[in-house]
Amino acid sequence: LTAVITASGNSTLNAGGNLAVSGTTQNLTTTTTGAGSTTFGTTTVAGNLNTTSTGNVTQTGVLDVAGTTTINATGQNVTLNASSNDFKGNVSMTGAAVQITDANTLNVALNTTGDTNVQAGGALTISGNVIGTGSDLTTATTNGSTTFGATNIDGNLNTTSTGNITQTGSVNVIGTSNLNAGTNDINLSNTSNNFTGTVTTTGKDITLFDVNAIKAQFTAGGNVNIGSGGNAVVGGAANSLAINSTGSVQFENLTLSNTLNTTAIGDITQLTNGALRVPNAVQLASNAGVIELLSGGNLFENGVAATARVVSVRGDVLGDQAKAAAAAATAAAAAAASSSALPATNGAPLVSGGIQEASSASAAAGGSSSGAGASASGTTPGLSVDLMSRPEGTNAGLVAVSLPQGTSVAGTGFSFSLPADVTAVAAESVNVSVSLPSGEALPQWLRFDAKTAQFTADAVPDGSFPMQVVLQMGGQQVIVVISERQE
Repeated sequence: LTAVITASGNSTLNAGGNLAVSGTTQNLTTTTTGAGSTTFGTTTVAGNLNTTSTGNVTQTGVLDVAGTTTINATGQNVTLNASSNDFKGNVSMTGAAVQITDANTLNVALNTTGDTNVQAGGALTISGNVIGTGSDLTTATTNGSTTFGATNIDGNLNTTSTGNITQTGSVNVIGTSNLNAGTNDINLSNTSNNFTGTVTTTGKDITLFDVNAIKAQFTAGGNVNIGSGGNAVVGGAANSLAINSTGSVQFENLTLSNTLNTTAIGDITQLTNGALRVPNAVQLASNAGVIELLSGGNLFENGVAATARVVSVRGDVLGDQAKAAAAAATAAAAAAASSSALPATNGAPLVSGGIQEASSASAAAGGSSSGAGASASGTTPGLSVDLMSRPEGTNAGLVAVSLPQGTSVAGTGFSFSLPADVTAVAAESVNVSVSLPSGEALPQWLRFDAKTAQFTADAVPDGSFPMQVVLQMGGQQVIVVISERQE
């Protein structure tokens, strides 16, 4: 049946085979039986459109429906993707693979069993079910937001939105979810959400919640907030990140420009080849697990506040390598240029121990300090130990050790004690440990005696300097920079 309608009232069309319809009418009801398809030419419906089709539903012209649109093509494909379509009322769509496009705002409820593609020129509101293994949902807006009602997807979800991405009902996705809101916000915080596959998001401020485990990757211009009822695997880039998990938390590569706040019932860990880079406050709390951030590439410029049964953090724990690099370079250059105390310029020591002579009293005494704030002199002739900055709170201390030229020649050794300000902190600490900045143990030729706060080196290998040693004393840290003068 082919029908061209011009009606001021309602129209009803029934076909035992294929149906092709176009024209203008108030309400329009169409039905096909057998294996009949339905094809719309240019059609304007002033009221509601109701279509039941036993074959595919397609179009050759634009559809303009002022009222509601109901398309029922169970098991059949529906392709209504003309860019000028305008469905002004709510749309209910039942079919297999479905494509629908609206030039303006679109509100659609889905019941599909194949890949489904929904495009809107304005705001998009979408809900329903996309079921069947591998059945994906793809949505896009060109000038509007995207809002999900209760939505269940057996395949993947791919959403691109020129406005915010939000929800009024739970979203459940068996496959992966890829959400791109550009510079707009994403807020999918419904406590019944369930994202089984990885969730990849791009936006400004991003909020995600999963009733179970979640794996989330994000690129955010603002802040990210993630909640999970199970384990959380998280990585990406943002301003600040807050995580609250009733399971464990594992970090992949993470780069923040502000703060990190993580609370978990289980362990807080990271991938061995990942790195966390956080310039400001880091607060970590594991109620029943351990905290192990063991990557040498970690950078925590403002320290780490951690609470757990066991806490192990490696890398640039207080940002000392980054913040002290200039001071260490200045100290090494000054030491190399002079055979006396480091000059009192930018990067100069707070107190200088000077170059130690073999006949000095402190050398004979093993580098004893000369009062509060003084620095220790090394027991090796020609060696100086200078306190560049004191360890205070979360700010690390810096000690510059200047060795005589030729110390890096194989077979040469040396020893030195730390300044009094450092040894005083060490004496008050229950646990004192030393390591390389990477977290690895000191080389076999360099030893540290925690009781005397003295370093001793035997048979120094060629080319060992400059080097850095990290001294950890409870919650405080000191970086020891050892360099050789080029006299």
